Amino acid sequence: MANGITFKGIRRNLVVVAVAAGLSFSFAGSAHAAQGYDLTPTTGDVAGAWAHGTWWQAANGRYHLKGELKDTGNNDGKGAAFRIKAVYKDGGVRHEEVWNTLGYGKIVPIGEYNFASNLQYWELQECILVQDGNYIRVGYCAPGVFTQYVY
Repeated sequence: MANGITFKGIRRNLVVVAVAAGLSFSFAGSAHAAQGYDLTPTTGDVAGAWAHGTWWQAANGRYHLKGELKDTGNNDGKGAAFRIKAVYKDGGVRHEEVWNTLGYGKIVPIGEYNFASNLQYWELQECILVQDGNYIRVGYCAPGVFTQYVY
């Protein structure tokens, strides 16, 4: 015992410091901090829908994208859709689509999609849903896409 501290107390303090250090290192390994996206000021924007959210690269190299989709169609009786096209460095392509059929002013979560570490960029686009008889389908989309390159 030196200065009133036992070996048992020193070991406990070292464990606490080691656990705290491990927690800080687990966050330090992430490749990119979360960044926001909002299709409103882009060619991927269409009146009646609003898609926005965040994306980031995790410590394991995978890219993540999440957000929400709002129907802003002013009670037009149409829904909103959000399209994701992921393009990979090896030439692969992945398509995802989220629909909001809840009605005007309602928001649905886009969810959290994750993509392989060889992602090159996303093409993001808002669309409008229409009813075609008994079916709902994508009626039309923004005139362009918002392209987000990852580093």
